[in-house]
Amino acid sequence: MIDEKSLKTLEYHKVLGKLIEFTSFSGSAELVRELRPTDHYDEAQTWQRETAEARAMFADKVNISLGGVFDVRDLAIGAQRSVIIEASDLLSIRSTMRRATTIKRSLGRMKSLYPMLSDLAQQAEECIDLQDAIGAAIDDNAEVKDTASARLAVIRRDLKVAFDRLQTKLNRLLNAHAKSGFLKNSSSRSATGATSS
Repeated sequence: MIDEKSLKTLEYHKVLGKLIEFTSFSGSAELVRELRPTDHYDEAQTWQRETAEARAMFADKVNISLGGVFDVRDLAIGAQRSVIIEASDLLSIRSTMRRATTIKRSLGRMKSLYPMLSDLAQQAEECIDLQDAIGAAIDDNAEVKDTASARLAVIRRDLKVAFDRLQTKLNRLLNAHAKSGFLKNSSSRSATGATSS
């Protein structure tokens, strides 16, 4: 491994800075910041072949995008610790998994052209069951669906019924109060009018 002083002399940080400009989200940028040259010949050759494939894919205008990918590492760590994840964060997780699935399958179909990148992509877990579970529980506006669980559906239905009953009672009370106030005002005006005449 090349020592940090040599990297500084070579202005390696500027090379990484240029590379970071081509990253599309924070996870990629962090990986670039951690890159260090290797002093192992085989590893260097592997990296060069991977880079050559990526350049060829770029030159071939292959549409492999990381759009819709979010850095969900902290959320995954939180989930392992039983931290409650917000609905909007669950959508970010699903979006990231969907994109990983798309990239994995797309590169899988292009294995003959980009074998090393295809092999890298095959390491991605698709987690189809988790994607489906999130889609079944959360809508695209990050709202929990009534169908997320049978218990939730019952609770929401009961809340709606209770709210409607409360609304009806309040309306009756307001209407009764308004009528009695109107009658009082009318009768006091009538009495005042009769007295003054």
